[in-house]
Amino acid sequence: MNQINNFTASKLYEKLALADDEFDAWLTELGLLHARRTCPQCHGGMGRCEPNRNERYGVWRCKNAQCRRPKMGFLVGTFFGGSHLTTKQIFAFTYYWAQEMGTQNQLMREVGIGTEQSIVDWRNFCRDVCAEHFILHGARIGGQGACSYDVVAQFIVGIVVEVDETLAVRRKYERGRLVVNDVWIFGGVERGNPQQCFMVPVERRKRCHAAPTNYGTHSTGQYNT
Repeated sequence: MNQINNFTASKLYEKLALADDEFDAWLTELGLLHARRTCPQCHGGMGRCEPNRNERYGVWRCKNAQCRRPKMGFLVGTFFGGSHLTTKQIFAFTYYWAQEMGTQNQLMREVGIGTEQSIVDWRNFCRDVCAEHFILHGARIGGQGACSYDVVAQFIVGIVVEVDETLAVRRKYERGRLVVNDVWIFGGVERGNPQQCFMVPVERRKRCHAAPTNYGTHSTGQYNT
């Protein structure tokens, strides 16, 4: 994955200019596509079958002739699976999304995505993937020696963590009033190191106000997330 550190638009266009099979080989080298698969039914090895004339990616086929589930799609179980878009389109979209580049119309034109709803769906999917990553790989903020609590980390002296709250609500369709079950979100970011941050839902708004005053050095203020 070191190949995509400091990845630029010029490198993106260079990779998109590759032949489809060369591009997929590069994704395999990055670990974004499977180089080999194990059959989920019999746990034996699987081999890749070349695509037919009307196929783009081919399939994985179990080498066990007695297996009751002999094949699966080549992209099944990857970030690229379950979509009608090509691997090139999806890779290009995620690059533009990560770099915060392009309006919906620009993305539709540049990537070749047909509808605005598809753009919205892919943006939401990318956000979900990022959220899942941070849920599974949580970290304490505030530097070495910080102690974890039920809502936020305890911050060591000298590290400034800016904290704030926001209310997430939904309006009923065709109605102006707000629904009752709103959710308060409490978050913070380490000043000067925006990659160190957290955001958690809280059951009661009181905890949003109480938490930062109890857990060390902090500065409240508005900021973009």
